[in-house]
Amino acid sequence: MEKKYPQGMAPLAAAKSKVRYSGFLAQEVAVAAAETNFDFSGVDAPRGMRGVYGLRYAEFTVPLVKALQEQEEQINKLNYTNTATTKEIENFKTSLDKAEKKLSHIEAQASR
Repeated sequence: MEKKYPQGMAPLAAAKSKVRYSGFLAQEVAVAAAETNFDFSGVDAPRGMRGVYGLRYAEFTVPLVKALQEQEEQINKLNYTNTATTKEIENFKTSLDKAEKKLSHIEAQASR
């Protein structure tokens, strides 16, 4: 059964049906917030049996910025640790090379 549109609206409805929309599902946001014990004010739960969920996207800004800041801090700590570990490995390699040269020198003297 084909939908009936007011005169001139069918092409607009057809064009709109080809648009791919993206966003969050309010129910999934509500569940994620509850699972992480985050009191998120960006979800409007339905009021009554026929109510619908809603999202206030502006409410996402502050938590997302905070999350990015925390991630950046973690990345910086990991980079620092990685740099320190790399230097430590290089020091161990240098020490090992020196020890191997000394051992070779001792073995050469012992075989004379």
